[in-house]
Amino acid sequence: MLGRRLLAGLMGATVLWPVAAAAQSEDDCYDARVSAVIVQQVPTIMPDLGDGSIVIRWPWIIDLEVRSVLEGEAPLGAVTVLTVQHNYFRRDLGERLWALRRNDLGVFNVVGMGEDIENPRCDPDLPAAQPFIRPGRDSTLDSLRREGLEYYGDLD
Repeated sequence: MLGRRLLAGLMGATVLWPVAAAAQSEDDCYDARVSAVIVQQVPTIMPDLGDGSIVIRWPWIIDLEVRSVLEGEAPLGAVTVLTVQHNYFRRDLGERLWALRRNDLGVFNVVGMGEDIENPRCDPDLPAAQPFIRPGRDSTLDSLRREGLEYYGDLD
């Protein structure tokens, strides 16, 4: 019974979320593998799903400072990436490898991180992926970031 209620709550999270969190698709390949540090990380606001609901992972907006591009194409310097995660990354991680997939919002989804990135490189002709966060009609990534900062404060 608890398992069904938990599953129903999680399924409800996908439907009730103010922004749609896209499920990973068959094209979990990466367009760029970069070395970067986290500059800022902001969770989107979790919806109130009521009693008995548990949210395991939800969308985050992360700003990276890309220091080098090891494969593919990505800009150096400030880059916004979207993730779906449970909690913030520790600030002491330093420079890390990130596998990034371009999305149709003009930013990147994170599809892998660390030394053991197993994702394959994308075919250059593959269209952009759906973003992990799709702002609603009256919002933007910037407005979702501001709302998250107002609600949770600066996590850095």
